[in-house]
Amino acid sequence: MTTVTLIDAKTAADSRDFVVSSEQIPVTVSAKGQAGAEEIAINFMIGGTFESADSNDGPVTITATRKQRIINGPGRYQVVKPVTAGACLVQLDY
Repeated sequence: MTTVTLIDAKTAADSRDFVVSSEQIPVTVSAKGQAGAEEIAINFMIGGTFESADSNDGPVTITATRKQRIINGPGRYQVVKPVTAGACLVQLDY
């Protein structure tokens, strides 16, 4: 398994684009260090613009209680981390 740090552990807001190839899927995006209602959004690119990724449950986010999400399709994605109370790390595993 390969682990890639998308966003280093920090409290500041940040975002990072990443590409998932068909050879890598499925991939897991996970975060550590969130608290309360803090959410990290996962977006996908369509027509040159990032849009909110949605599932049957609504927007695809990583929360303090739902610490990881699985991506099953190739494409260009983005994680968006808001300012967090504690240092929060975001990583990708495949």
